[in-house]
Parts: sequence; C-alpha cells; structure tokens
Amino acid sequence: MFGMAIRLVSLSLVCIYLALASGPGCAGGTGGSSGAERDNEYEWIVTGFDLTDAFAYGPQLRVKGGLKNVGKGALVLQEVRLSAGSLPCRKELTATLLDEDGVPTSGPIFIPEGGDAWFALTFRPTGPVEAGSCTATPSFQDYDGLTTMVPITYSAQAPECRLEPVQEMEFGAVEIGTSSDQALQVGNVTDANHDVNRIFFEFTDETGDCAPYAFQSDQRSGVVGPGLSTPATTQVGLIFQPSQPGFFECAVALESWIEADDHPGEHLPLGGGECPSPVTFKGTGVEVMDVAVTACKYEDPDGDLGPAE
Repeated sequence: MFGMAIRLVSLSLVCIYLALASGPGCAGGTGGSSGAERDNEYEWIVTGFDLTDAFAYGPQLRVKGGLKNVGKGALVLQEVRLSAGSLPCRKELTATLLDEDGVPTSGPIFIPEGGDAWFALTFRPTGPVEAGSCTATPSFQDYDGLTTMVPITYSAQAPECRLEPVQEMEFGAVEIGTSSDQALQVGNVTDANHDVNRIFFEFTDETGDCAPYAFQSDQRSGVVGPGLSTPATTQVGLIFQPSQPGFFECAVALESWIEADDHPGEHLPLGGGECPSPVTFKGTGVEVMDVAVTACKYEDPDGDLGPAE
C-alpha cells in the first residue's frame, strides 16, 4: 500500500510537470476540463460602446450589445459586469440581459453552440458627467476559457449660459429727466438641440443704488434654447433713468437652472454652466445747466478796433 501511494504521488508530479510544460493534459477518465485555461469560446458582436451624447437630466441612452458562442458546446451567460479597473463603473451605467424577444431578464441565458445572447447597456445621467470610460465583461457559469472585455466611453453635457456683450453694463452720463436704453443678450451655447438643454433664468435680488434702473416689461426672466422650439438667445432690455445727480451702481443676482420632465418643479443645477452672476449696472445722472446768451451792440467811433466779427 505504501509503495502504491508513492507511485501515485510520482504520477501526480509528472502530470503537474507536463501540464506546466505543454498545456492541458492528464485528464481523468470521466473527461471534462483539467482546469487549465482554454481558448476564447465567444466573440463580441459589438466591440465598443460610445455613450458620449447624453444630456444631463435628459432621456436615458440605451444601446444593445451581444455575444456569439464560437466554441464547442453550450455557454450559460449569468451577467455582464461593468467595471473601471478594480472599481465598479458609474452607478448611472447598467447592463441588463435580454431574452430572445428582447425583453429584460435576470438570466441566466443559455447560448447553444453557434448561438448568441444580447444585453442592454443603459446610461441614465442624473446630472453633468465628465468624460470617462469603463469595460463590460461577461460572466459565464462553469467557464474556464479566456475572458475578453469591451470598452465603454461616456459623458453627459449640460447647457452653458453666456452673456453678451459683458457682465458689467455702463450707461455713462445721462441727463436728469431723460433715459438711456441698453440690451443684454442671454444665450445658450450648447449644441445639443433637446428640450432638456433649455436654460431658465431670472434676475432676482438687487444690491446697491438700483432705483434709477428698470427692466423692460416681462424681460426679468425667460428661457433660452437650444430646445426643440426655443431660440438660443433672448434679449433683456434695461433702462437707466436718473431723477437726481450722482453715480449709481446696482448689482442684480442672475439665477439660472434646468427643468426636466422627471423632476417637476425642481431647479436643477447646470453643473458649471450657470449664467454669470451678479450683473452690474453703472451710470451717472447729470444736471443740465441753462446758459443765457445776451446780445451786445458793437460800437467803434474811432474805427481803430477793426471790423466787427
């Protein structure tokens, strides 16, 4: 018995040596895998995902990915894992298995030899998302082949507000009792033409000497695109009408936000694209001096003063 044990140990050592030197070998009499890594037994039908056209707070982006069984025998797909190195991918990204009718399922999915399986990759941004990347990797039941992954890139943009001509408006010297008008353009410089990328704005709190200043009717607040039917700029008319002499400086806070269908009544932040605030107005009221001109009679009896001019 002791000698047989020695021979079995020796045989095991030989098998280990052969496995290390030349790959799989020494399989048991019942067949199956030795546990050594085999060649890849599936192929990606989609080799990469670009999710960089998303809008902050906007509709979700949903794309399909798939795998094809190119090995011998069936595969059982348990899930598609999303990761960024050793960390999970962003929570806004999810992968869901789809059944043969394209309906989401918790799986697992049986993939016969030569068959394929599909999943949905969904990006639901809940705000601005900086550009980033992660990977999708399948997880199979009882699989010991090579595992490959595909890249995912993503970002979600928010609109950006811009004021023209400047954030500080100079009205100059204006006579008391008269007025000076100027216009401020509130613009949206985002290219993506979707309703969720509209900017809502309102001039609110005032600080300083603001009595001589006024907004044109109904222009203290508004909406600028790009929306499906909203202009990308809107004009805000301002009036400076001093009633007394002096320098007047007024600062008015300019609030800006996004509104989304799935966040009713909420002012959602622009994530760095807010309108510049506050907007400052400067102007001087000046008095008009009345100048009286009196005509004088010119006389030169001696004629030595020369002709009158």
